[in-house]
Amino acid sequence: MKRRNRQRKQKRDNIGSMAPRRSPRRWTPRVQWMLAAIAVGAILIWVWPREPFVPPVNGAPKLVVDPAAFDFGDVPVGRWVRAAFEVQNVGSEPLRFMERPWVELVEGC
Repeated sequence: MKRRNRQRKQKRDNIGSMAPRRSPRRWTPRVQWMLAAIAVGAILIWVWPREPFVPPVNGAPKLVVDPAAFDFGDVPVGRWVRAAFEVQNVGSEPLRFMERPWVELVEGC
């Protein structure tokens, strides 16, 4: 009885060892060079000296709107029109809106 159990155990162990083994996946030299180049590029971008931001106006806030005006032409009554613009403070001090209207809509004749 012990002999049979030992033989069965050996069979089980041999079956597991006969299974094909996978070799660890390795990166090709081309992939290694590509990863190295990406890493070096990322480090250079991160470390590269940048020019500090110098505001065009010193000592006061200044608002710049781009574009400064929109011309939609003739728009029929009841039709909606959309516009997008960028507002930026180019001064060296914080810009605060103290009273309304913050944005003014001017209708043309």
